[in-house]
Amino acid sequence: MSAAVPQASIPPARIDEYELVKEIGRGAMGSIHLARDTLLDRDVALKLISVESLDPEARSLFFHEARALARVIDPNVVAVHRAGEFGRQPYLVTELVRGRSLDELPKPISWRRALELGIGVARGLAAAHKKNVLHRDIKPANIMQSDEGDVKIVDFGLAKLLEEPEARRPARFERDGGSGGACVVTRSGEIAGTPLYMAPEVLFGETATAQSDIYGVGAVLYELIAGVAPRDTLPEELPLSSWITSSPHPIEDRCSTIDLRLARIVHRCLAAAPAERFASAEALADALEALLDGPDLNDLPAEVPYRGLEPFEAEHRGVFFGREVETRAVVHRLRDEAFVVVAGDSGVGKSSLCKAGILPRLIAEAEERGRRLRVIGLVPGQRPLHALERALAGLLPDRKLDLAALLDGDRAALYREVVRGLGLDDELLLFVDQLEELCTLSTPGEPALFGAAVLRLCAGPRIRVLSTLRGDFITQVAAAGPLGAELATSLFLLRPMSEEGLRAAIVKPPLRKGVTFESEELVDELVRAATETAGGLPLLEFTLTELWASRDEASGIISARALRAIGSVAGALARHADAVLDALGPEEQRAAKHVLLRLAHTDHTRARRTWEELGGDRPATSTALDALVRSRLIVARRLGAERVYEVAHEALLREWQTLRRWIDETKDQGQFLQELEQAAALWARRGQREDETWVGEALAQAVHRATACSLELPAACRAFLDAGRARERAYQRRRRALLGGSAGALALIAVASTAAAIAFAEKEQHAIRQQEQIRLAAADMGQFELSIEPFDWDAHHQEASPAPIPPSLDWRLHAVAANDARAPGRPYGSDDMHRSARRIERAALRERVEARSGPAFLEVSGRGEGCASSWIYLQRLPGYTDRVSRAPSTLRIAVPSCPASREDMVAIPGGDFFRSVPADEQSAEWLNQPSTLPAFHMDRTEVTRGAFAIYAAMEALTGDSPARTAYMDLDQPGGERLPVVGINAFTAANYCRFIGKSLPSADQWLKAMRGGLTLGGAPNPDAKRDTPWVKSRSKHPTNLMTDEPGDGFLNLAPVGSFPDDTSPYGIVDLAGNVREWTRDAVDLPRMRGLRFVLGASWDTPLEHAHWGNMRPAQYLDFTIGVRCVRP
Repeated sequence: MSAAVPQASIPPARIDEYELVKEIGRGAMGSIHLARDTLLDRDVALKLISVESLDPEARSLFFHEARALARVIDPNVVAVHRAGEFGRQPYLVTELVRGRSLDELPKPISWRRALELGIGVARGLAAAHKKNVLHRDIKPANIMQSDEGDVKIVDFGLAKLLEEPEARRPARFERDGGSGGACVVTRSGEIAGTPLYMAPEVLFGETATAQSDIYGVGAVLYELIAGVAPRDTLPEELPLSSWITSSPHPIEDRCSTIDLRLARIVHRCLAAAPAERFASAEALADALEALLDGPDLNDLPAEVPYRGLEPFEAEHRGVFFGREVETRAVVHRLRDEAFVVVAGDSGVGKSSLCKAGILPRLIAEAEERGRRLRVIGLVPGQRPLHALERALAGLLPDRKLDLAALLDGDRAALYREVVRGLGLDDELLLFVDQLEELCTLSTPGEPALFGAAVLRLCAGPRIRVLSTLRGDFITQVAAAGPLGAELATSLFLLRPMSEEGLRAAIVKPPLRKGVTFESEELVDELVRAATETAGGLPLLEFTLTELWASRDEASGIISARALRAIGSVAGALARHADAVLDALGPEEQRAAKHVLLRLAHTDHTRARRTWEELGGDRPATSTALDALVRSRLIVARRLGAERVYEVAHEALLREWQTLRRWIDETKDQGQFLQELEQAAALWARRGQREDETWVGEALAQAVHRATACSLELPAACRAFLDAGRARERAYQRRRRALLGGSAGALALIAVASTAAAIAFAEKEQHAIRQQEQIRLAAADMGQFELSIEPFDWDAHHQEASPAPIPPSLDWRLHAVAANDARAPGRPYGSDDMHRSARRIERAALRERVEARSGPAFLEVSGRGEGCASSWIYLQRLPGYTDRVSRAPSTLRIAVPSCPASREDMVAIPGGDFFRSVPADEQSAEWLNQPSTLPAFHMDRTEVTRGAFAIYAAMEALTGDSPARTAYMDLDQPGGERLPVVGINAFTAANYCRFIGKSLPSADQWLKAMRGGLTLGGAPNPDAKRDTPWVKSRSKHPTNLMTDEPGDGFLNLAPVGSFPDDTSPYGIVDLAGNVREWTRDAVDLPRMRGLRFVLGASWDTPLEHAHWGNMRPAQYLDFTIGVRCVRP
């Protein structure tokens, strides 16, 4: 054992710049002194460690841990100022906390006070764990309550690092029968203690983890509330192993007033299996904080506590549950950020979160600061700029707001103008719901102006913008104008509600009205149905609304029988909708079908129509509209002076099979009607000029299709076609007049008639040209010069050079996929694109192209035998407005040659290997399973900044480029050899497609790192390895975080800098430098939306250098890069 300083020894009066005033404590770790920092003139605590000498390992561990702890800056963790040695004794200088430890408090205390203390402890641990620092010894004596009431965690497990090497080995614990039942344990009969707060796995000799600290928090909370440590509630006669793993008596038996949610949290912390505890201290802190955030009883609405298919509004905040964590997170961001976009899947609850969660919280916070937050909301619609003007008009009643003029002024002009309408204590929040309408409904050209207006509006401190956006429209909105540059940093990704959140959303609203569910099994069934159904939240909310109507009012119970009666979650909505249709007469049913189809686009997204557009003046349509609104299948609201309608929720378009069938059966009609509406709208905006209607074949086809399909056209479309017919009739009358006169009269006016005929022909040619322009405008057809420029790549010198153009080189455009805006869909047809003759100019293949505007994918094929196509995502092709306002732009597209795509790749042979998969979503354990892969090739190194720069140079076209950070000098000499970082999974996939490859699967990455079951014909001795090396030849086998000098890199290292980090096949940097994106999503219900990110990075401690991580695909970080694969 370490030699202790004799008790009689007298400490020095001064250690370095610290004057020791007096001893204030003594323990196993040594003595604690009140000291004076003479340099900074402050009181500190100085701990003089009772060890005369340290072996090299102990010294290294002590200073490593002290440095790590010093990086933890949190109000709930005692601050470390300095670690050093005086003579041969180590010492530690920390913040001085004046107060008392929790073991000095009289117990029990109220559960509400214990909750407040527990939140501080969990938040402090979360901060430490983020810096990879464990406490290892959470107990009441190591938690201080300052005189000001703050919680401070002290004495992180540094003492354990000072033990002799023999003592640092895992302990063997034995029950001491002579201890009077005090459950004393011994280490080989030498060291005794009472491990009442230690996690079972630690008592069994396993390594401490974050979950071990979480167990300690649970034990402390239990003791504070119950007045006794959890293991002290167990029978004395229990065997040691049972004493270690048994659950304590229910805490609610010892504190009858405790909130049962807090009781569940405490017992979850005390679970014997680490995987059953909270996944992190941050998750624990969130769960505890949520108990403080219950809504005010005064906020309870009088009507139904559920919302069916409609979003929660501010007046429903009293029954809005399950999103407390997300509400706090967005509110916190809006304190510092002027623009936040809540993005997520359809049906995930974006609008409800904002209206019932975030906005009321922001208003309340403003009131607490003595301010007034004014909230104005809008949905973009067809004319988003007009919608914004109308929304802001209420602030400036005495003058008209001219957005177009203000946008032409300086960047702060709009902000200044709007602030003039605010009171001195006013702040403004603009809430833009359904931002995806910039892509689905808005008039061409307006989305860009709207985006510019929004960004300029929040250019100052008194105006903020909150918006919602469907996740599958992120890329399209980013391409629609200036908002694209801000989306990467403004997105808040709203994931599906957790099971815990769903349970709260189910149980708590009726409970506030005294209504309960019949059984836990019924609640479990509802939770399970919601999690197993894509977009299940609106279906669940609709089902709950129906269940509320079916409750037993006398007993206040919602029964399983009621759920069966409505068809459970999956069938409730369809059953209700079909019943509404069945109750209508035949004529009203046809009108309802017409209305529903007019309110749906052919891609199963919602459309918004006015009363006039739906033909509401017809009796059958009016009856159908009333029935659909009363049954909550569609909603009606006013936008300005107009009454508009839309489907209540996109879940109807997705889950109601009757409507889905109608949409699919009439898809061609829907596309025709959409084109006709666009042409009619353009005609109306240009003044309904006679010479801009459809004539000839275009008119005849439109009339034929409308008649053959029995389409009920909107009034604007009918007026457009009627004007075309009138123009056609006038043309026929003029023609007959020219041909119907007498021969004599014709002879007399031959010259005049000839001139008139020529003038008439010229006018018709002009009309045809006008008609062609209308067609181009309606289809938003733009024109541009396409320049495809092949290049070769030299990985050794990180240089690109022009490459020859293969005779087979060709290209084509693809629309984005209907169900995935980040993937290519159908190729452009003759209606979408026209190509001119190709030509070769200055090592480039060039063509003049006319194509439909919008996001698209360019496929470049024929690069060489055996080479896949190169794909380039183009965020927006030029449109009709660009065509008429300026000369055609040139789209310069760099394309890798076939050798460039194959440069510096390694062949991985096919065959058997061990793949790894997560055991389950609660466990950190991974299971190894035998599997087989075909042969493939993988990049030898991570993609470098030099290689990625060729793709990033097309940022104006693709929208893709690496994020930048001030703390990394990426432009240093040689920076082109550093791995590219600051890219999300979508940008990584786009790059790999551009280079003619793809992102690797998790299995491909793992096989490249581990090798197969055989290597070179012999068995692989380490087929389940977690790092490429089996035994490292260096203290620095790869680029990981270390406090010891030696690797020479502050963060990123040039690729291939660490010879040890080489796989059996010769792939480098798989273990360190940067983590790497894969294409595989995590196949676990609560982790949907996460991608596997494999390997470790420069900020990962060596002890945590394992290959399995998970991150959201949109995640941006400077520790994640990419490498690609090909067949």
